[in-house]
Amino acid sequence: RKPEFDVAVRPAARVALQDEDASVTIAARYYFGQPVAGATVKYVLQKQSYFSPLRYDSGDDGDEGGGYAGGDEQFEGTATLKADGTAEVTVPLDLDEDGRDYRGHIEARVIDASGREVSGGADVIATYGRFLVTARGERSVYATGETAGVTVRAVDYEGAGRANVRVHLALERVEYRSGGDPRVTRSEEHTSELQS
Repeated sequence: RKPEFDVAVRPAARVALQDEDASVTIAARYYFGQPVAGATVKYVLQKQSYFSPLRYDSGDDGDEGGGYAGGDEQFEGTATLKADGTAEVTVPLDLDEDGRDYRGHIEARVIDASGREVSGGADVIATYGRFLVTARGERSVYATGETAGVTVRAVDYEGAGRANVRVHLALERVEYRSGGDPRVTRSEEHTSELQS
């Protein structure tokens, strides 16, 4: 049977900090306008790798693009839609054990009184910190003895600069060897405060 209602999943924020809860509104409405009142909704959070485009392109507007391609299920819950066809739920965003950001896909499956099931979904970017740090060299190849110019920025997940951020920089030499792991040698270190 074709679906007779639509399900919308609306996180309160597009970006949220890990180890906190994401607030989410789930809404279902029949195509003829009435809310799907009293329906049962099952919702799950699935975790997928996420790499902010702000790390790679300083001119990016922060739209991560792409679509959802599955992930590991992290959480499952159930709720009942109110008379207006909505349910307010919270979804825990667990702390990533490797200290990495991830995309949390929230999928809601609503089953109405006649047994029809319709799904809807949305994403929340779960960040390990409140900002990220980018480093870009003026170019990718330098001659021995040349000074390398590097621009370091701290930005929030909307792309706005963060001032007064203390960073520790390290220059590492990476030697790739046949049949083994690369050898990394740290040669110079510097601590600085970013102004913007």
